Amino acid sequence: MILLNTKSILDCNEEETEIHFKEIESIFEKLSTDDDFCIVEVSYSDPIQIIDKCRRIIKMKLSEIEEFIQNFDIKNGADIYNDNKNIIINLYGQTYQYDSKDYIVTTQLYAKKV
Repeated sequence: MILLNTKSILDCNEEETEIHFKEIESIFEKLSTDDDFCIVEVSYSDPIQIIDKCRRIIKMKLSEIEEFIQNFDIKNGADIYNDNKNIIINLYGQTYQYDSKDYIVTTQLYAKKV
């Protein structure tokens, strides 16, 4: 997997966060012109969501993904990866404690063109 933004949002300081948001915006601008259909697999990485939510698969246009992610908790930002021509978007939401450990709500969208 290749990270398309310079640095993960989870590792950014305040100045780097602004650069990160501009990079993400630029990537979504490019995706917004792609009307090819893709299959988006929605999966969850943090303990609470793994317990509470099922993996989903949705068919949509690649250009609709930016709007689609608004349905998820993205309080702490996102990272975008390229994996063999597929797009992977990790969404980071609020933090919480579970079993005396700190976690971030983490949702992954894996978009594969059909």
